[in-house]
Amino acid sequence: PPRSTLFPYTPLFRSPKHVALTIVDENVEPVDLDVDADVIAFTGIYCQRRRLFELADAFRARGRIVVIGGAIASDLPDECRAHCDHLFLGEAEYTWPRFWDELGRGQASPEYRQVEPVDMRDSPVPLFERLRVERYSSACVQATRDCPHRCEYCEVPARQGARPRSKPVAQVLEEVRRLAALGFDSIFFVDDYFVGNRRYARELLTALGTLVRELATPVYFYAQVTLNIARDEEMLALFH
Repeated sequence: PPRSTLFPYTPLFRSPKHVALTIVDENVEPVDLDVDADVIAFTGIYCQRRRLFELADAFRARGRIVVIGGAIASDLPDECRAHCDHLFLGEAEYTWPRFWDELGRGQASPEYRQVEPVDMRDSPVPLFERLRVERYSSACVQATRDCPHRCEYCEVPARQGARPRSKPVAQVLEEVRRLAALGFDSIFFVDDYFVGNRRYARELLTALGTLVRELATPVYFYAQVTLNIARDEEMLALFH
């Protein structure tokens, strides 16, 4: 199979212990339509809508419970409703565990909506080890969400918010350690604006600088920033 350059952006949430979870990324492996599973959960983006709906319909025809979340659910809620049993709108750190609790009691709602921003301290370490890690050439970590800028072409402030939120630095370091242990030497920070909170960015970059010297093999990082980073000599030095 082809090697993918990035992990999916959506956090790989931890399901309840009684749930046997399998993660499939069609970028690197085929989808088994006859998989022995009670619930099939999809995430995707607008450009994937045709394939996502095709797969969702195929699983529903086989009697599976189908869930759709991610950016596509917020972009096309009405279309997604026609192809799933349960729709997730917004971030899912809180609604995903609630869904499983209610499903077990036979009371699952057709729609779960997260309105208020999630506290990033509640976002779990992704289940990186559940992916076919040997089929990826680069990994992803998300340290922050939201962006303080309001560029007219960008949906991020409207979708997620303009006040940057961040994971604890210790958790980000743990995610990097796990990815390095899995063999990755390249990690992309998928944050929409890595330096949205400059104080946090400096703390994280300083900690990463210490961590990489402790790892058995070198790890390289890349992130998204705007050109005005060139005015911050201190921050530029930390990126090195």
